Amino acid sequence: MYNLIHAIPAASDVTKVIGVTILVTLIIAAFVFFLLLMKFFRLWLQAKLSRADVKFSELIGMWLRKVDIKTIVLSKITAVQAGFGKSLFSRWASPQCGACTDRSQQSEH
Repeated sequence: MYNLIHAIPAASDVTKVIGVTILVTLIIAAFVFFLLLMKFFRLWLQAKLSRADVKFSELIGMWLRKVDIKTIVLSKITAVQAGFGKSLFSRWASPQCGACTDRSQQSEH
């Protein structure tokens, strides 16, 4: 007669399967993170060494928005090296420069 005790997997076998599944998931996540790191690391390092303030999260955000990352970062590096620094890029978002307001509000000032 067939022994039913051997047909039921032991608790240690289920634990091993769960452990292997978690390990494989972590390895895949680490590999994806490594690929993202390698994709943006060169530009980030170049900007960092040029003292252009470019965050790694900004690079990923631009990539997700399908912006040409290389052009933006190299333009920022060029502006910093030319002496414009952060003021050039922060002016675009500043309401005082008129970029965020319409023309009728500018003529009143």
